[in-house]
Amino acid sequence: AGIRTLQFALLPVLFPQFFLVYTDVTSLLFVLAMMLAASHRRYRLAGALGLLSCLVRQNNIVWVAFVMLWSYLRASGWTWRPIGESLVRYWTFIATGVAFLLFVAANNGQVALGDDAASHPLGVLRVTNLYFALFLSCFLFLPLWLGSRREWLTRLTRIGPWLTLVVMAIVFWFGFVNDHPHNNERADFFLPNAALIYFSQTALRKLLFLVPVAIALLGVMVAPLRRPWWLLYPFTMLFLLPEWLVVPRYYLVPWSLWLVAREPAAAWSERLQVLWFVVASVGAFLIVERAW
Repeated sequence: AGIRTLQFALLPVLFPQFFLVYTDVTSLLFVLAMMLAASHRRYRLAGALGLLSCLVRQNNIVWVAFVMLWSYLRASGWTWRPIGESLVRYWTFIATGVAFLLFVAANNGQVALGDDAASHPLGVLRVTNLYFALFLSCFLFLPLWLGSRREWLTRLTRIGPWLTLVVMAIVFWFGFVNDHPHNNERADFFLPNAALIYFSQTALRKLLFLVPVAIALLGVMVAPLRRPWWLLYPFTMLFLLPEWLVVPRYYLVPWSLWLVAREPAAAWSERLQVLWFVVASVGAFLIVERAW
């Protein structure tokens, strides 16, 4: 728990934001509190905390649904429980979902408020955030991938992972598009924008972008998760696919939950991961603080 908590606190996308008054870390606080309450089977409290998380960032409704389904599967597995019993147990989750639908209806079918609504349209799915999250994961969690290198190299002797990589590459080739206005400005200042612009300009660069994406995908495939934490993967997709704007801070919740969910890797790779996060976080903090 100590090493895992260090890895969370030093997560390079999270660490510089501890010093900002902004919604992302506040949102993460309520999601983690909801998860903690659910893990202690305090479901009504968990649903109420989920409502608070949605008041901070509306798209946290995805994590409210995740925690409710996670709680159900942990308690009952793939069996049907009486509807009345489930309604009583999860009524605060359900009430949060109903409140979210009413909000969207009152907000003319949009999730975001005010000027942000045009930048966050609802109803169109885009894969760019998903692939950029995998791209960054390759470098962020490199010590963990190195610790499981034998497992993912063994996977490459089977046909299944290769088919997955082929499908991933096809979807990437036709779906990876950097067309949000905010992702095409100030490439001299916003490092994620510079990376997106660079790798989306030519076919060769797109192919180079696929290499770390494939490494991260293989690493995720072999990383063991405690049941029913495997739900984290489809819900991460559900969370990121509607997002048009590509921003690494959107990955804070799935990355943080993944750090909780995964089984321990080799001891040396866990320690190396902490050291790597120290270097990356201090570097990121200095870059931000000095406005490079």
